[in-house]
Amino acid sequence: DENGDGRISREEFDKYSQRWKMAAVYERYREAGSDAGSEASSDGRSRAVLCILGGPGSGKSSQAALLAESLGGVHLTLGMALKSEAASSSDNSAEISACMQAGRLVPTAIVADVLRKLQSLPSVQGCDGPILLDGFPRVAEQVDVAAAVGEVKGVLFLDAPEEVLVKRLSR
Repeated sequence: DENGDGRISREEFDKYSQRWKMAAVYERYREAGSDAGSEASSDGRSRAVLCILGGPGSGKSSQAALLAESLGGVHLTLGMALKSEAASSSDNSAEISACMQAGRLVPTAIVADVLRKLQSLPSVQGCDGPILLDGFPRVAEQVDVAAAVGEVKGVLFLDAPEEVLVKRLSR
């Protein structure tokens, strides 16, 4: 970031999108349209999915939100959804809480269930743009879950040196 606060402005995002090759993901989405996969948009076409991956503090949520806005899509954060589900009184809340407290990954079947709940939200159903999965999939067995959401058109990996991530997270 140019202003030193660890955040990137909309102008900086646009300026550096070529360098990050986000423009290529955007163009591929626009050229290919949304014509394959399993989750349909409101007009019957398949939903495009973009997976945003990176370490903690790499900017996944910030960049996913900017991409969702610029592509007319929806940003889904599985980590926040899992925390919310853990705090609820759902059938899976105790297991999710136990996994999180122990520092283990939540089982894929439960993550898939939470993702299905997110997909049924009116804000997701009413949006025909791509679905941006923030921090998902985390392991290889979750790739099929991401593919069940729609056609995975791209994966964006935000790479940052460990010392940068530690600095961002220690603020």
